[in-house]
Amino acid sequence: MRRGFTWFIAGGVIAVALFAGLDAVRSSLRETPTAAETAPTVTRPTVVSHTFPECNQDQMTVAVEVRKPDSTRPVWNQREARGWRAWQRTPVATLVMRNVGSGYCVIVDGPFDFGIRDRADRWMARWNGNNVFPGLYAPKQERSFSLPNVFSCDRPGPFRAIGTVGDQSARLNDLAYHEVTCTSGRFTPT
Repeated sequence: MRRGFTWFIAGGVIAVALFAGLDAVRSSLRETPTAAETAPTVTRPTVVSHTFPECNQDQMTVAVEVRKPDSTRPVWNQREARGWRAWQRTPVATLVMRNVGSGYCVIVDGPFDFGIRDRADRWMARWNGNNVFPGLYAPKQERSFSLPNVFSCDRPGPFRAIGTVGDQSARLNDLAYHEVTCTSGRFTPT
């Protein structure tokens, strides 16, 4: 029995060696790939460059309008006498930058300054920054910044909104209390 088992193992080893030899001969008959075919490759996304001209004064217009604020814009300290977010229900003074040209253009640097003055010509609110208006503008596209709030609602009206974007400016006179985020006059939000 021991002798038969030894022949069985020896036969298995010879069979494996035979199959390995035949596989080596068979694979050597195929074409060998070149180094360029076997080299590792790196795939990178294709970058398509779309360059657009900078917006000029003929393409862009700045306006101050009374409208319902854009709900996608961040708003700070927005409140009314009985709750938050009066700005979502009430049209307020809004600074608007609009592409009135026929082509796409880019605003690279668009610092803005937007504020409200009372009848005595004192500032009631003042907001500024660089993060609202820069970007690509399609024809007729606009971006806006709605007045988030004022320092105090106890100032004498009517009110005046003054806004600038870059070197363009606009104003809107005779605004009422509710158009500058106050639910009524002589009220100071807390």
